[in-house]
Amino acid sequence: MPKPAEVIVLVADAARAELLRRRTGSPPFETVGTFDNPDAHRPDHALGKDRPGRAFESQGARRSAIEPRSTPRARLLAAFATDLAGAIERQVATAPGVRFVLAAPPRLLRMIEARLGHDAAAAVTRTVPKDLTKLPRLALQERLSEMVAALRQAG
Repeated sequence: MPKPAEVIVLVADAARAELLRRRTGSPPFETVGTFDNPDAHRPDHALGKDRPGRAFESQGARRSAIEPRSTPRARLLAAFATDLAGAIERQVATAPGVRFVLAAPPRLLRMIEARLGHDAAAAVTRTVPKDLTKLPRLALQERLSEMVAALRQAG
């Protein structure tokens, strides 16, 4: 009988993330890596957000505010998603055949998936569009165990 594929779970929110590897024994998951986005909870003015610029109307002397295409917070979240996707890519490169479960809020989850390469995207077997980072550790381990068990039954 072939050895079951290794399963790694990414549990993330905008401020922190953790890669957890399924293992036998107690506790059922061990931490592979942790990631922090310390600027996630800083106020906008501390991130460099300033009053919007002004521009003149095409006719007349009236001025209007110009909204930026993205905010400093959105750029920080995109950079964090890029870091997480890079970590997944490295895990796939070092351990071919590994399967991933991604659990993150919907917006962050879409950003991570968009940044994954072909091999890493193929290794993702399940996505959970929820923030599980706030669950107590024991409840998180139980929830992840159920997800991994469902994966193993499915294939």
